[in-house]
Amino acid sequence: MHSYLPAAFAVVALLGLAIVQYQLLHSGIQLERQRFEQKVYAALQEVEQEANHRSNLRRQARRLRLQDSQPLAMPEQMLPQRVTDTLAAILTESLAHQGLHFPLHFSLVEDFLGHAIAGEPFQGAARGKQWATYSHRMRGLIQQECGCNLVLHLQVEQLFGLLRKRLNYLLLPSIGFLLILLASLFYLARTLNRQRQLARVRNDLINNLAHELKTPTFSISLLSKLLRQSIETGQPEKSGAYLNLIERENGHTKGHIEKVLELASLENGRYQLALREGRLHLALESIVPQYRLRIGEQNGSLDCRLEASEDAVLMDEAHLCNAVRNLLDNAVKYSGGSPVIGICTENRGHAILVSVTDQGPGIAPEHQKKVFSKFYRAPGNSAVKGFGLGLNYVAVIARAHHGKVSLESSPGKGSRFILEIPLAGRNRGQTT
Repeated sequence: MHSYLPAAFAVVALLGLAIVQYQLLHSGIQLERQRFEQKVYAALQEVEQEANHRSNLRRQARRLRLQDSQPLAMPEQMLPQRVTDTLAAILTESLAHQGLHFPLHFSLVEDFLGHAIAGEPFQGAARGKQWATYSHRMRGLIQQECGCNLVLHLQVEQLFGLLRKRLNYLLLPSIGFLLILLASLFYLARTLNRQRQLARVRNDLINNLAHELKTPTFSISLLSKLLRQSIETGQPEKSGAYLNLIERENGHTKGHIEKVLELASLENGRYQLALREGRLHLALESIVPQYRLRIGEQNGSLDCRLEASEDAVLMDEAHLCNAVRNLLDNAVKYSGGSPVIGICTENRGHAILVSVTDQGPGIAPEHQKKVFSKFYRAPGNSAVKGFGLGLNYVAVIARAHHGKVSLESSPGKGSRFILEIPLAGRNRGQTT
C-alpha cells in the first residue's frame, strides 16, 4: 500500500498542475481577446481615417445623401463593386498593420434603413455564437458627404480558434510538458508495479530455493551420521550404500545450483553455445529411456514417436537435451499420480518440432504467455515446488538455437509444449 503513495501524490500534483494550467490558459485567452479587440477597433479607426482621405469614396458617399423627394435606392445601385473592393483592401491593410490576419467578412450599413451598401449582407447575431461582430460608426468627411449614419461591421469566424492559435506558443509547450509528466507518471507506476512483482517473485524464489536445498542438505547430514556409525561398527556394505545416497543427494543440490548459475550466465551473454550439426532424434533417444523408467515407477506411461523425416540440426546437444528434460520434468511434476506423457517430433516448413504433452491440470490462457518468464509460476500449483526457472531456461535455449517455444493448453485438458528448432540447412552459418 505504501509503495503506491508516491504515485498517488504524483497523480494529485499532476491534476493540480493541469487545473492551474487550464486557469492560466483561460486567463491568457481572455487577455488575448481584449488585445485582439483593441487591435480590431484600432484597425477600424484606421479604415475611417483612410476612407476620409479617399476622394473616390467621398464621391460615392455624396450619392447616398438622402433627398426628401427621392427614397434611398437599392444598395447595389448606389455603391458599385469597386467600392467594396477598395474598402476590403483598406481593411486588409489596416488589420495587417495591427498584426491581424484572418478571412474578411464585413458590411457597410446605413444605420437608419439597415441596408448593407457595401460588402456582404449584414446578418448580425443570426450567424451564431461562433461569430464575433465588431462595429464602428464612420465619422468625418464620409459622414458629412452622405448626410447619413454609416456603420462598418466586421465579423470574425471561429474567434476562439483564432485566439487559441495566437496562444500556441503557450498552449503547445504546456500540453507537451503535461504529456511528458503523464508519461513519466505512467512509467513510474509501471516500474513500481514491476518492483512489487519482482519482490514477490524474489521471496517465492528464496522460499523455494531454501526448500529445495534444505531437503538434500538434511539428507546428507543424516546419511553422514549413519555412514560414520557404519564405519565405526565395521559394516562396509551399509557404508557403500550410504555413500551412494550421499552422492545422489549431493548431485541434486549441485544440479539446483548449476541451473540457477547457468541460466544467469546464458542471459548475461557470458556463455557461448557450442553449435554442431547433429541428429536430434539420437539426442532424444538418449533421454527417453531414463524418463520411461522413472514414469513407469509411478505407474505411468511415456509414448515416444519420433516421426520427423528430417532431424539434422545445429545444436548444443547438452543444452538442448537439458531443455527437453525440463519439459519432461514439468510434465511429470504437474501430471500427478500416474503421469501419461507423450513426446513426438514432426517437420513443419524448414524446422523440426519437438512436442511434449501431458494430461495435467492445464494452464489458463491469461498465464500462458507468462510461464516462460523468469521466476514466474502459474497460480494454483503451490504443492509442486520449483524455482520458476525451467521454462524460462527452455525459452532461452530455444532462442539461442534461433528457434522458439510455444504452449497449447486448456484448464483441465493438459498441456502441449512445442519446441521449434530450424533444420541444419536453415541454421547453417548462424552464430550464437
